[in-house]
Amino acid sequence: MTKDTKIIHVQVVEGTQEQIGVLGKALKELKDKLPFDVEFMVTNDAIQLRDVKYLIDELYTLYKQVNEGKNDKE
Repeated sequence: MTKDTKIIHVQVVEGTQEQIGVLGKALKELKDKLPFDVEFMVTNDAIQLRDVKYLIDELYTLYKQVNEGKNDKE
């Protein structure tokens, strides 16, 4: 990505994971045809607070596992 790269955010409202995957592939084909450097960021508007809480819980679990592994080596 260069300084002149254009970033385009595409937000799918209530889309399924499969639909977002298909859209991502289509945008990649479009990206290859454009005469300028572009990156697409595709998000799904169906993300809820419970999803963020789940992500934080998973990251915390991973963090604890990494720290326990470091302590075992010492």
